Amino acid sequence: MAQLLKYYRFHGFLKSVNSRSFIVAVLPKDKAHNRKVMDEIKGIMGSENKKAMSENYPKIAVIKGAV
Repeated sequence: MAQLLKYYRFHGFLKSVNSRSFIVAVLPKDKAHNRKVMDEIKGIMGSENKKAMSENYPKIAVIKGAV
């Protein structure tokens, strides 16, 4: 996590990391920059999750018509 935040130039001090979250101490002047960084990371992680989900699960076709 620390390397990922450093790579995307996240400003602050990493305090704690859990399986689904992390805590960072951030100066008020860096909040706007860090929000942009987090939006970028969320977009990348979200696209990877969608890709992994589509590879792992078969596609379901819906056929419309009279029953």
